[in-house]
Amino acid sequence: MLVMAGLGIAPQLRPHFQSNLVEIDPTNPDQTEIKIVQHLKAMNAQKNAQIALLALVTLALGLLIFAPVE
Repeated sequence: MLVMAGLGIAPQLRPHFQSNLVEIDPTNPDQTEIKIVQHLKAMNAQKNAQIALLALVTLALGLLIFAPVE
């Protein structure tokens, strides 16, 4: 979830939404766009890390299950 708020209300919303809050400055829209893109990239990186961890755990379990038993 990404919450966008104006500069006046953003400080009130920050405790509730923390890093998911993007402040919109109507006089400087390019900075707002940069913040949104950075947030989406960070979310994508976190998702990819979770998928990689799940894949490694699955691989480890598979190796344990199919390991030769003496």
